[in-house]
Amino acid sequence: MSLGLDDRRYSSRDVQDSTGLSPRQQNDWDGRDLLPHDRAGKEGWRRFTPREIFALMVCKEIRRQHGTPVRQLKWVQNFMLEEGANHFEAAVKLMDLLGVGVWLCTDLEETFVLDSELEIIDMWEHGYFGAGCERAFVFLPINPLVNRLLSCLKEPIELEAHGKGYEIMQAFSPNKPDTHPDRHPGRKFFTCLSPSNGQFAMPRWRLHMAWSLNASTS
Repeated sequence: MSLGLDDRRYSSRDVQDSTGLSPRQQNDWDGRDLLPHDRAGKEGWRRFTPREIFALMVCKEIRRQHGTPVRQLKWVQNFMLEEGANHFEAAVKLMDLLGVGVWLCTDLEETFVLDSELEIIDMWEHGYFGAGCERAFVFLPINPLVNRLLSCLKEPIELEAHGKGYEIMQAFSPNKPDTHPDRHPGRKFFTCLSPSNGQFAMPRWRLHMAWSLNASTS
């Protein structure tokens, strides 16, 4: 899905509207080297790309929901802004194609996973968060952040949760239980299984979704 967001630069007011960072907070984050932007000289207006705003939104939301100190957010921001990385575009593709929840899982130090709820569930099922795990993780829902940024378009849009990813999973893994929350309200599907040999095979439905994502960009 191409939205043409990279054709424009966003202002500090757009950052305030999308992230909730006031001008004073933006100056504070800038002083801590946590406000990525382009600027024409010291007195020029700050300008931001969509992926920079998205990284700010993620960091601000982690701080708001988990009380994380600003200094601990630097690793997350650096990871999201590595050359060639565009987690905003990746999240849009997942939401558009699969129509499921997209989540961020990070320990703020060395682990950063931004993927569909199907993959997060798979991580639980394969023991990634098993008894031997000593690290704490932050989990953050990404869909609301993406849709908030998409609302800044000249023609705002909203990506709905149509659930096609569960249909794909069922088609390629008919013995796997249907875990779509809309069809099973109130049920919990997270299980934690310890793998016998530490090696996880990629299910056919996941391979199909990976192929679909690649095909959609060609």
